[in-house]
Amino acid sequence: MYGFWVEGREHGIGIVFAALVNSFARNPSLRQHLFGFTILGFALTEAIGLFALMMAFLILSGYRASLEVDPARLFQFAHLV
Repeated sequence: MYGFWVEGREHGIGIVFAALVNSFARNPSLRQHLFGFTILGFALTEAIGLFALMMAFLILSGYRASLEVDPARLFQFAHLV
């Protein structure tokens, strides 16, 4: 599950830097201004990837917690069936 988010993040970083190269080619005088926006885009893309990693760990820990059920509690209401 996390692999898809990592691939998306890497694709986003590639798009950000491809846009930077394209912008440099069109107007080299805005180099410093465009580089600031590029670093901001890179940071936001990385933050999304780290958020995805955090969500993957939260989902995994919730799944593990659901597997760790006390066997005595499983049969607590068996007499009602």
